[in-house]
Amino acid sequence: GEAVLYIAFLDRGIDGWGASDFVKISTRSGQVNNPNGLGSPGVVDVDGDFIADYIYAGDLEGNLWKFDVSGSSPGSWGVDFGGQPLFEAISESGSPQPIIERPGAVLHPTGGDNGILVTFGTGKFIENSDRTTENQTTQSVYAIWDIDASPSVESNDHGFSRDQLAEVRFAENSGFRIRSEDSAVPVWFNEDNQPQDRGWFVDLPLDGERVIEPVLIRSNTLFFVTLIPNSNPCAAGGNGFLIGLDARNGSVPVSPLFDINGDNDFDEGDLLGSGNDIVPIGLPTGSIPNLPVVIFDRRSFCERNPGHPNCQGGGGGGGTGGGNGPQPPFPPPLNAPRVCGGNNDRALLYTTQSNGSIITTTADAGSVQCGRQGWRQLR
Repeated sequence: GEAVLYIAFLDRGIDGWGASDFVKISTRSGQVNNPNGLGSPGVVDVDGDFIADYIYAGDLEGNLWKFDVSGSSPGSWGVDFGGQPLFEAISESGSPQPIIERPGAVLHPTGGDNGILVTFGTGKFIENSDRTTENQTTQSVYAIWDIDASPSVESNDHGFSRDQLAEVRFAENSGFRIRSEDSAVPVWFNEDNQPQDRGWFVDLPLDGERVIEPVLIRSNTLFFVTLIPNSNPCAAGGNGFLIGLDARNGSVPVSPLFDINGDNDFDEGDLLGSGNDIVPIGLPTGSIPNLPVVIFDRRSFCERNPGHPNCQGGGGGGGTGGGNGPQPPFPPPLNAPRVCGGNNDRALLYTTQSNGSIITTTADAGSVQCGRQGWRQLR
């Protein structure tokens, strides 16, 4: 009945594992009525010293836990907020929403001194009862404001409900998902400069729709995939959507997110509506999608489209739309810090599906660090 986080010290397991080689942190407080389990953890470094400060993980009961590992001694590590969850994911009908996959995190839009937004989706696909769309709890995607995840703030602020979150809603246009006009945008502080909205959420609109993959954050865009199961044993399991929203407030990204007309550019041709003024934020998939793998294409626009009218002359480069200045070497030298995205770069999203096919989509690539990424734990 326990949801437990284990932290293993890799350098101590050489001679076999013992009680001193790992830390076990249980979320159990009092009697647990239902069998529980902890989802995949997300590790966060808030002060930039490359040492983990907090770990976030959900459980099957919809609790989002925050583990404080910022102390110098492992003996001080434990569940934050006196053993209480940061947030409880509960549907509008009052049912717990399981959190099984790794949360993501971005700095709060008003600055790192105001903490971070913890992003995650809800839902599971592990029991026989999960294989149908009937009688399923509505699942959601959340971005929760943890004010305490700041080097300078300790407010012990937790336990707020979804009523304190701004609601984003989806609509449909030409088979794509769009952000509904009646969606709200978080108001972070009130007139007295006190915290107001504690994040944002969106309920997944289709029966049985859920999130069973980790979220992916690239340049403040939150990508996630949804699953809608198909109980037919002869089918490829179901279908879903690949969706992207601004992680900071649940809004539509400023520029078109997907190259839906396949011209290797991001312009009005990738918009919907009679006035070409609607940015699609969700692509339907033919079977169950996995989280996409992102590969950056660092070629300039004209290098990708040498026949474009704006790319004629000048050795295949010039023109007004090329952006064909000197290009950095790719791949760069080993151990060289580098940035991917920006400067007319695009991102290639490869999404594998349960029917064996791969969806290739292109997305506008903002500037992010790339190459080998990691964190270190020095104690």
